Amino acid sequence: MVLVGASGSGKSTWADGRYRAPEVVSSDELRGIVGSGANDLDASSDAFRLLDLVVAARLGRRLTTVVDTLGFDPARRLQWLSQAREAGLPAVVVLFQTPSEVCRGRNSQRDRPVPVRVLSAQIARARDVAAELPREGWDRVVVVEQGHTAAASAARPSAARPSGGLAGSAPRSHELGFVLHLSRFPWGEDPLAWLRAMAAAAAEAGFEGLSLMDHLIQI
Repeated sequence: MVLVGASGSGKSTWADGRYRAPEVVSSDELRGIVGSGANDLDASSDAFRLLDLVVAARLGRRLTTVVDTLGFDPARRLQWLSQAREAGLPAVVVLFQTPSEVCRGRNSQRDRPVPVRVLSAQIARARDVAAELPREGWDRVVVVEQGHTAAASAARPSAARPSGGLAGSAPRSHELGFVLHLSRFPWGEDPLAWLRAMAAAAAEAGFEGLSLMDHLIQI
């Protein structure tokens, strides 16, 4: 999954709320590792070299990988798309169409804001990228506006759609449906209560079913 959007558009917050930290490969975080901090632009080249290594290693193991950068470089996007194809993984791009005033407001609250001229260029570039993505061959282009998306269920590809649906989730006859497939079970002393909570959360998020991996009993 490749995130695309200007600084302050909400990419990192969106990813943090949906994925485990090791699944998100962030250029800002890597700048902090190889440089003096997340905003150390002088460390960008080293950070992106490291990012490419991490992305390639994760995709080589067929692991969920969320690339958190501006996402404006078409050559890099196509590189990640090709790597996903080689690994046999679905490839999704998430485009953040956040109002410019929201981006500017968030940027102004940062310890080291992106220069105004640079942010303006990013916002303009984001509009152009919207026209490029449909031609690149992604399995799905998800558009996020103001930190939410009606297509959020596309974020994690899942098994075939069940005939019924979770309580509270309306079945859709002409749209692709998604189920939540559970492969980790941190349920402690009360498995039933944990499963009920997961089912309720899945229904609230719009999933149409819940499934468990077939090796549950062996585990």
